[in-house]
Amino acid sequence: MFLGFLSRISEDAEDAPAFISAWIDWVIGAAKWASEFIQDLMVFLLIEKLSNKKALERILYLDPDLFANPSEYRIPLILRDL
Repeated sequence: MFLGFLSRISEDAEDAPAFISAWIDWVIGAAKWASEFIQDLMVFLLIEKLSNKKALERILYLDPDLFANPSEYRIPLILRDL
C-alpha cells in the first residue's frame, strides 16, 4: 500500500522526488525526536524520580490451578503495592 502511494505520487507530480525526499527527512526527524524524548523520559524517571527506590524480593505462592502447565514456561510475576 505504501509503495503504491509513492508510485502514484511519482506518476502524477513533477516534483515527486522532492516531495518524497522531504517526507523521508520529516520521518527521520520525527524518529530522532521520539528517540531523544524516550531517552530523556527514561533518564528523568529512572534517575531523578526512582533512584532512591530499592527492589524488594518476595516469594509468593501461586495456586497451580491458576496456570496451565508449570513445566513449560515460567514467567516472573512483578507485583506492585499501590
